[in-house]
Amino acid sequence: MPKPFPHAYLYNEGLKFSYLLAKSGGKHMAVYRNVQVNFWQDEFILDLTPEERYFYIYLLTGTKTKQCGIYILPKRVAELETGYSMETVEKLLNRFVEYGKILYDTETKEVFIINWLHYNPISNTNVEKCVLRELKTIKSNEFIHIFLRKCLEKEYKIPLVLQHFGMPKEEDNSSSQVVIEEKEEAEEIEVETIEEDVPNSEVYKFYEQNISSLSPYIVKELKNWIQRLSGEKVLEALKIAFENNKKTLAYVKGILRNWCKKGRVDFSEGMHRREVFGSYDP
Repeated sequence: MPKPFPHAYLYNEGLKFSYLLAKSGGKHMAVYRNVQVNFWQDEFILDLTPEERYFYIYLLTGTKTKQCGIYILPKRVAELETGYSMETVEKLLNRFVEYGKILYDTETKEVFIINWLHYNPISNTNVEKCVLRELKTIKSNEFIHIFLRKCLEKEYKIPLVLQHFGMPKEEDNSSSQVVIEEKEEAEEIEVETIEEDVPNSEVYKFYEQNISSLSPYIVKELKNWIQRLSGEKVLEALKIAFENNKKTLAYVKGILRNWCKKGRVDFSEGMHRREVFGSYDP
C-alpha cells in the first residue's frame, strides 16, 4: 500500500482556490488544489490500478503544481515525494502520456495536465494575473501554445495573457512534418512487432478495430500480457471490455490482473463470460 499522500485536499466545490487567490491579489500560491469528490467515480479513474490512482492524484495536487496546470517536475523530485523508484516514476509518466492525460517535456522537465482548465477555469482577473505570471516562467513554447489554444476554445477572457504572448499560431509545416515522420517510425515498429507475433495477431487486430488505435506502448503491454497468460485470454478480456463499453487499456489490464490474482484464468472449465467479468471489481 502506498503511504498516505500529504498534499491532496478534496472539495465539494471549486470555489475555495479562487477565493484565496483573489484575496491575496494573485501574489501568493494557494495552499490548496481543487479535486472534486466525483473524481473517484470517474470511469477513467475506476479503471486505474491503485498505483496509477495514487500517482495521478499526485500529479494533480503535488507541491510543484501551478494554477496554469503546467509546472516543472524533475523525476528525482517525484521519486522523493511519492516514494516510488525512478523506474516506476518514468513508467507512470509514460503511461499517463499514453493515456492522453498529460504531456511531459524531457528537456525542460515540465508537465502539462491536459484537462486542467476543465476543473480550474480562469474565472476572474486575479486568476488571469496569476496564470500570466506562471506562464512567463514556462520554458516549453509548445506547452504555452497548447495552453493558449485551449483557453480560446473555452472562450476564456484572457486579455492580459494574449497581450503578452499574442494569439496562438497554427502549426508550421516543418513541425507537422516532424510529427508525421515520428508517427510513421512508430507505426513501422508496431508492424514489425505484430508480424513477429503472428499466432496472436487476432489480439492486435481486435484491439485496433474495437478498442482504440495501437501505439508502441499498447503493443508492448498486450505482448507482455500474452506472454504472461495467453493470446486467447487477452482476447477474451478485450471482448469483455468491448461488450461492456469500457474501451480502455486500463480496464482490460484490470480484468487480466484480477484473473491472475483470483486464479480465474482457465476457460476450459466452461466459465461463462458474465461470471468472468464479475471477477473484476475496479
